[in-house]
Amino acid sequence: MISRRFGAIACLIGSVGLVLLGCGDDDDGGGGGGNGESGLETGKKLTALSDAEKQQLCTWSAMVQPEKQCMDGSTVGVTAGECMSQFSSIPAECAATVGDQETCAKADACDLAAVFSACAPLIPCSSFGG
Repeated sequence: MISRRFGAIACLIGSVGLVLLGCGDDDDGGGGGGNGESGLETGKKLTALSDAEKQQLCTWSAMVQPEKQCMDGSTVGVTAGECMSQFSSIPAECAATVGDQETCAKADACDLAAVFSACAPLIPCSSFGG
């Protein structure tokens, strides 16, 4: 379940996260930087990911951001399906990368300050940020 506190940001974006299977070339939206923890090239834009890469990133994001309960009683976390559903709302001009999603997904979802700091590059790409 995606956090009710920061919605699409943690999912994706993650994680969104944010998409995960193999790496892409620089000429299809990549940007250098090597592979990240999800197994994808960290510099590759989220908008340039194939469906298989989106699934890979979302699966990884869900693994590092499983559902949990915060001290305030709220439930945070993301499923791969929730993450995948966010990709249809990412605007074409979104500049966020796989690396941005990985950083966001690793933030402590119960710490809003940490989430907004780590996920800042994804906010303009979310349904409520742009």
